[in-house]
Amino acid sequence: MKPTKISRTDRDSGYMVRDGKPKGFFYLDHRTVDGKFSIITDSFATPANVHDSIPYLERLDRQRARFGLPVTTVGLDAGYATAAIAHGLEQRSITGVTGYRTPSPPRPGMMRPSRFIYEEQADIYRCPQGQAVAYATTDRQGYRHYHSDPDQCRACPLLASCTTNAQARRIITRHVWQDARARTDAPASPSGAGWFTQGARRQWSAPLQTPGSSSATATPASGASRASGYSACSPLPRRTSRKSPRSAQPPRASRPEGAALSRISSTKRRNDWLSEQPKQNPCKIDGVR
Repeated sequence: MKPTKISRTDRDSGYMVRDGKPKGFFYLDHRTVDGKFSIITDSFATPANVHDSIPYLERLDRQRARFGLPVTTVGLDAGYATAAIAHGLEQRSITGVTGYRTPSPPRPGMMRPSRFIYEEQADIYRCPQGQAVAYATTDRQGYRHYHSDPDQCRACPLLASCTTNAQARRIITRHVWQDARARTDAPASPSGAGWFTQGARRQWSAPLQTPGSSSATATPASGASRASGYSACSPLPRRTSRKSPRSAQPPRASRPEGAALSRISSTKRRNDWLSEQPKQNPCKIDGVR
């Protein structure tokens, strides 16, 4: 049984391990945006170890029932590109357009699965050498397994780059709803009628850390607020002035000399008071930085 990492400070969070993301305990925020008016119609948080595709169809049905949205087309990023979602969208008569997911590269010197061609009529795969890879079984996750013939594979010149199986057998998997996935991945041109929603926006955030947390549950400060682009302990982004250029501004009305001196004196007293205050770290919690 694979061990599960649980945070000692926030047991509802999930341990995230993803390419290009820091490892640690986080949450994922799934948002749906209406493509016609750019309005967020749903926001739902899950532990970071929950796959993106699991809550999607349930959240889609909730929006359709709650707001009465006649959804006809949805746009999804690659994290939602699964056979189960593609099949669910077809059952709901909704056109799905998913982002392209780059296939995981094989190990150096090994052959890509795309070299095997699926023949729908015979329900077999054909290897680059012309051998038929026939259906063998279906697992509980809905994947059909196709096995090659070891007697033919042992004499194949491409065996070393095809498989490292001790029995010289190449195994290829195909989901029972793979055809629906292929139709969703195919280029599509939405008609534009009705409403267009996209659940393609996914962000991650870190749970609050408290004193006494171990290194196994430590979360990088930079993950505290991915949506805003800065952490809870980072300075706020500098505001950009919307005033017109100085040359275009009308001249200020002259002020009495006494008012100007009073303003300068007030600013100086404030700065003197701030300089006497002890330096404090806004990210310090009970002596733990």
